[in-house]
Amino acid sequence: MLGSAPTCMASYHPIAGWLAHVAPVHRLRLYRSLDYRGMEILAAAPNEDVAKAIYNTTQFAALQASHQWYIDEVSTEQADERSPEIKRLLEGEQIGIVDFDEELERWFVW
Repeated sequence: MLGSAPTCMASYHPIAGWLAHVAPVHRLRLYRSLDYRGMEILAAAPNEDVAKAIYNTTQFAALQASHQWYIDEVSTEQADERSPEIKRLLEGEQIGIVDFDEELERWFVW
């Protein structure tokens, strides 16, 4: 990345690795898609391309066939309706899958 990426911001994801953001990232956005079972998956990412990379790298192992991702940006208002905790996660600047831990009763990014 250092040899070929333009001057930019970068985020690290433990599975996807380093991802370059050509435009400065002021705030992460919440994206929603469905996995191969039709279950909702949420991702914190600066843009749709990074959200696709997160979905592909975290969900690809579970797929036995090709899968086309349909991704919607979830507005901040919708994130607020789900939980004020999600809004705090987006301000934390960690990209990844946003999930709810029912045992701990809290949202987290992995």
